[in-house]
Parts: sequence; C-alpha cells; structure tokens
Amino acid sequence: MTDAETPSRPLTIEEELPQCTINAPVSEIALFGSALGSAVMGMTFVVDVQYGDFLIRAMDKMISQISMMRYMSEDGVEVPLVMQMPV
Repeated sequence: MTDAETPSRPLTIEEELPQCTINAPVSEIALFGSALGSAVMGMTFVVDVQYGDFLIRAMDKMISQISMMRYMSEDGVEVPLVMQMPV
C-alpha cells in the first residue's frame, strides 16, 4: 500500500501537540494534582489515563479537590481540565 491508499486515522495528542505532552510515570495522584495546579494557574490541561485500574487512586483528587475547587473559592477560580480515560 502506498501512503495515498493507507486509511487515515485521527492523530493522537502526542502526534498533534508534541511540545505540550509529558510522558509521566504511572502516578495518578501526582498527575491529577499537577493538572489541578496547572488549571488553576490558567493552563488548559489534558489528563490521559492509560489504565482504568489505577483510577480509584485518583478519585480523591477528582471528587474532593478538582470538582469542588470552583465552589470552595466562591467562583473565584476556574479549572479548565479535560480528562481522558478508558471505560
């Protein structure tokens, strides 16, 4: 097959934005904590979790901190955050 005959596929985040991608070790607590801090500072952060087995470790960050940050700050802080995870 030539390149013209190869079916197209969507680009991954690593291929589309290599300068914005960090290959982090598997530590969901640190990953979501970094995402929260970056989002509070104004960056739009995309968290891509590869293994759903480890999500239970990050539930405290997701439920108790990230989701409630806006309400705890009385609408003073927005948290622009995107989470991608397997279902």
